[in-house]
Amino acid sequence: MTILIADDEKLVRYTLKSMLKEIGIPSSSIQVACDGQEMVEKVADIRPDLALVDIKMPRLDGLEAIQRARGLSPHTRWIILTSYSTFEYAKQAVALGATAYLLKPVSPQELRQTIQQVTQANRGIYQRLNDEFEAHLNALLQETTTLAHEGLDYFTDAVLWGSLLVFDSNIDRKDLVQQEHLACDYIRKKMASVIDQTTRIALCRLGDGQLALIGAWTRGQGERKSRGAIRDLLRKLQLSLNSMAPPSVCCTIILGERSDSYAAFDEHLRLLTEIAPLRTITGIGGAIPWIALQERRGFHPEVELSKYLIALSATVRESTYLEYLKLVDEIAVVWKGMRDSRRTEIKDQVLRFLEISLGFRPTPLPYEDAWSEELRCHGKQLFENTAARKSKDNIDQVVEFIDRNYMKDIGVAQIANDLGLTPNYLSHRFHKKTGTTFVKYLTQLRITKAKELLADPLLPIQQIARKVGYNSSRHFSSMFKLLEGRIPSDFRRDRERND
Repeated sequence: MTILIADDEKLVRYTLKSMLKEIGIPSSSIQVACDGQEMVEKVADIRPDLALVDIKMPRLDGLEAIQRARGLSPHTRWIILTSYSTFEYAKQAVALGATAYLLKPVSPQELRQTIQQVTQANRGIYQRLNDEFEAHLNALLQETTTLAHEGLDYFTDAVLWGSLLVFDSNIDRKDLVQQEHLACDYIRKKMASVIDQTTRIALCRLGDGQLALIGAWTRGQGERKSRGAIRDLLRKLQLSLNSMAPPSVCCTIILGERSDSYAAFDEHLRLLTEIAPLRTITGIGGAIPWIALQERRGFHPEVELSKYLIALSATVRESTYLEYLKLVDEIAVVWKGMRDSRRTEIKDQVLRFLEISLGFRPTPLPYEDAWSEELRCHGKQLFENTAARKSKDNIDQVVEFIDRNYMKDIGVAQIANDLGLTPNYLSHRFHKKTGTTFVKYLTQLRITKAKELLADPLLPIQQIARKVGYNSSRHFSSMFKLLEGRIPSDFRRDRERND
């Protein structure tokens, strides 16, 4: 709570400030003004939660000063201080919206009681304002409203600061969601300590499912206080969220930077989600400044490695064994292609991520050549022994794998080997489940995707062929004609005519 004392008597200012400190208000939260004009200027700068205002002051009396200052800080509570108990003063004070009318000298007990009443009343008002802020911010992030919409003036003048909260784990998706809900409940309880007249904070779920903790404050003298309060909250959350979670769940906070406009904030938030996978090589479980991740974007192998590691973790929750095996191979290729110095620098962080996301820590250096084999063995055991693995039929996995990798060189023999089946048995099961053969399903999918790409008249047919998995444009045209009765160029021309 920020309190402003406006009184022309130095002794009164000193006495009131001493009493406020005795009831727990820190000195940094107490400001003073020597006359009415200075009070108006201070109110404009700090927007206090409470102002103790003497009626008789030079330059501008207390009642007139309140009248001018009310528009500058609409949520400030005004407490009138006076040595005169006349009805006229009390009447004017009530008309100006004063919360209380205290006669000098003010007793410590009376002041304490007044502060408690104001604090309780303000808490409800600030929470309502913060709820509105969070609702409007969610609408902006989901693009269901715009800044031009009535009632969003706060965003026009506010400074915004967003951070991501990312949870890594190898536990079941349902259990992980429950852990996130527990974390959100805890965060919301702690958010209340940050909210005041000018400071807002929101917990939002972004479009990709990630959580964002977003603070905002209005510009002015109180900006440092607001920024410090939000920083302190993030620092406490970093420690408490991981201590309260089970060992198999790890929370990482990616700290963003302040943005002086909503447009800049929105762009910065997109950047945070893009670089979030790089936590796998910088270290999970702490608070990472966004710039530390941004600096890693210049190292292409590390960017690729981080994406593969995140995808590998997802295959465990989604029970996509074939995708898991493919990613293990791709991770091995990227890892071997990195310089020794880079591998040594990030090795421990990668091992830690694998330990949390897979529940398994491969053998460390100098045996990293065996990582891929260890990960394959672990994956086989993991998918065979978990309920998630049993919940999906082998053929469902094969179909999902084809849908994701149709543009690559894939075959039934390779997939059957990964699943520990014979190609003939897998082909039989595939035909029985889908009503078509593996090759026909793959070919139909490729041609369907090619038809979508042919809608772009500027995309060369040879490039389309490569995009759907054909190295030879002649072979592509032949297969396209077999299924569609015409070659790709004729299909495109006929489509353009019909359009």
